[in-house]
Amino acid sequence: MILHEPFIIGPNLRPALKVGNGTLSLASMSWVEEPSPVLGKRMAFGFYLDTPDFEYFDARVQSGCGGCGLVEAFKTFLCFLEAAGENTDLFPLHVVEWAAAQTYLGEARSGICDEDGNVLHHLIKE
Repeated sequence: MILHEPFIIGPNLRPALKVGNGTLSLASMSWVEEPSPVLGKRMAFGFYLDTPDFEYFDARVQSGCGGCGLVEAFKTFLCFLEAAGENTDLFPLHVVEWAAAQTYLGEARSGICDEDGNVLHHLIKE
């Protein structure tokens, strides 16, 4: 795997992004076991969020039908973190509070997208 900025090798030796005082790392990816007969197969992703105060793991991120690339998975998780301030049911309270205090979430997301919001797939080459 080849990573291009702003991606880095994270603390768990996996693709990662620095977000403020935290690091968002891809922990796992796999195809969902039971594909929908109508929608097709989906991918599931696990992410670690490491901050100076806590480590959080979330394996609930799923792609749309047909799967997605790694950069798009990072964008999806960043979008959920950005929405956490308005929808506090998305994450545990300590993650919501951390996300609300981060002014860098939008910057991290825009760093992996073009000016139209499309992900820059070439930033991670598998």
